Formats: sequence, C-alpha cells, structure tokens
Amino acid sequence: MKDLKVWMDFADTNIRAIDYIQDLRKATDHARLNLFGRYNIRLEAPMPDGDRVYLELRIPDELADGFKCSKRLKGIASWLLRYGEGYDKHVVQNRLLVYTIADAQSGLTISEASRLTGDEKIKVIERMAALLLRTDDVATKRVQRIIDILEECD
Repeated sequence: MKDLKVWMDFADTNIRAIDYIQDLRKATDHARLNLFGRYNIRLEAPMPDGDRVYLELRIPDELADGFKCSKRLKGIASWLLRYGEGYDKHVVQNRLLVYTIADAQSGLTISEASRLTGDEKIKVIERMAALLLRTDDVATKRVQRIIDILEECD
C-alpha cells in the first residue's frame, strides 16, 4: 500500500477549504465507502493544515502509479454540489476542487495539479493564446522556446 497526502483547495480562490472543513468531512464520508468497496482505497477524514485542508489515502500499489485524484475523488465534489449550499457558484472550468498530491513519507509533490489556482491557470492560457496570435519574431522565438521546454518534459 502507498500512503499519499492530498491537499484540497477550491478552484475558486475566493473561498478557502479550511472555512468549509465540516462540509468536506461530510462529503468525504460519503466517498469513503465507494472508494474502499471498488478500489480498496482507504480515505481518511480531512484535517486542517494551517489555512489548508488535507486528507490521507492508502492506495494499493497496482493503482498508485496511474492514480488520478480528480477521477477517484470526484465523489467529494459531487456530494458538495448536490447537497451543499451555494457550491455551484464556485465552480471554475467545471471543477470545484483542486488536489495537490504528495508522498506521505517524503512530502515530495507528485501532483497532477500544480500550485497554480484555477484562475491563474486560465490567465496563463489567455497569455499563451495571445502569444500564438502574434506573428512577430519575438513571439515566434518565445513560442519555439515553450515548445522546446514541453518536448523536454516528454
């Protein structure tokens, strides 16, 4: 079994997860049974970590490598949207929650989501789109540099 620590943040940066920890605990209780029954994933109750909220997961080794938080933990956000009050106003690009994953022993982030918030990610996309629309030499060189960086990541 692999132990992971997952920080939960709202995609909307105007609200903080710590302020809604009780609702997050209720939603996690409902998701816990499904995850254990289907995938043998053990999910602990959300805990405060300063002004953030985290939960701990124990994942079978065969699922750990390809583990996608948003896919496996979607029951938490679904419960909040269905039974919570006003959470539908805080959805950003079809996401209510953003997860940051870290190995529980080392604390190293192995996240599918960076520390950028949903709003920040949208601004980056807007800037990139504007850069792609330009045809001058400076823009072309910057786009090529970005492409080179992306190819290094493969």
